[in-house]
Amino acid sequence: MGVVSLAKNAKQYDYFSEIMRAAERAQHLVAQILSFSRAEEREPVVVNVKEIVNEALKLLRPSIPVTIAIKKSIDEKCGNVLADPTQIHQVIVNLCTNAFQSMAESGGEMAIDLREIEPDEALRKRMPSLQAEEYVQLCIADTGHGMDEAMMERIFEPFFTTKAADKGTGLGLSVVHGIVPSYKGEITVESSPGKGTILQIYLPVIESSVARQNKQSEFARGEKSARILFVDDEEATVKLMNVMMRHLGCSVLAVNSPVTALSEFRKEPAAFDMVITDLTMPGMTGIELARELHEISPSMPVALMTGYGRDIKYTVPLSQYGICKLLKKPVSLS
Repeated sequence: MGVVSLAKNAKQYDYFSEIMRAAERAQHLVAQILSFSRAEEREPVVVNVKEIVNEALKLLRPSIPVTIAIKKSIDEKCGNVLADPTQIHQVIVNLCTNAFQSMAESGGEMAIDLREIEPDEALRKRMPSLQAEEYVQLCIADTGHGMDEAMMERIFEPFFTTKAADKGTGLGLSVVHGIVPSYKGEITVESSPGKGTILQIYLPVIESSVARQNKQSEFARGEKSARILFVDDEEATVKLMNVMMRHLGCSVLAVNSPVTALSEFRKEPAAFDMVITDLTMPGMTGIELARELHEISPSMPVALMTGYGRDIKYTVPLSQYGICKLLKKPVSLS
């Protein structure tokens, strides 16, 4: 197994970039399933909605019939929101899917409008929950068959759908209705039979810039060659992380047993600058390993990896065992 670096002008660069994006979308889909089943709670972060709208439309475009025109109007100066980007992606995909499916037979136009607004008195009176000064307003409109009042009263009910059994589950809008209020937002619907539907999402603007990943690590710059003890019971993860960290210039001892890792650490604690350990392993958890390491070397920093993502509950703060970072699997090179 090796690491290959491709220049942006290389013929294969675009192909591999698409493969990486597809893998990331698959990761996000799994996260959506876990989030919907409440198996995973995700911390909200600063999100650029404009970027997510563009990504969602790029994902959906191949499945939208050519008889449906897409009209997009996005304010480039639109502010950011505090949310889970995966859930915002889910909201956009669900709303767009509903919109184009309503025009699947007849064709039509789907309009996506994104802008930043200051709610006026009339809007605040209609939606008293809008307490922030500025909101991101996402509007998705279609020219489909529309809905009558009886249907509109039920559209956010789980499993309610007017589609055929093989066309939808009835969960799309109920999921949206669950996500938007959780971020102190609002959703409105306007529709009438034969005249299409307009859905509007309001999310409060947060005055903060989107954090960008540092694509070049400190080790990659050659400022330091870290000596790392890495432990994970999955052999494939051990091999991959070993290759990735060595590619960044690190010196790595990678093992697949926490007992072995503890034994190696006891031999010469000063031989390592950091420990990276999986959370769930047979015989000893990553937290228990960190506790043992902390007794030997209280200043040793430990990064804890997990693929599940549930809140990690423990009797004392994890920092007391030297755990300074939680890494979500799969871990990217950056």
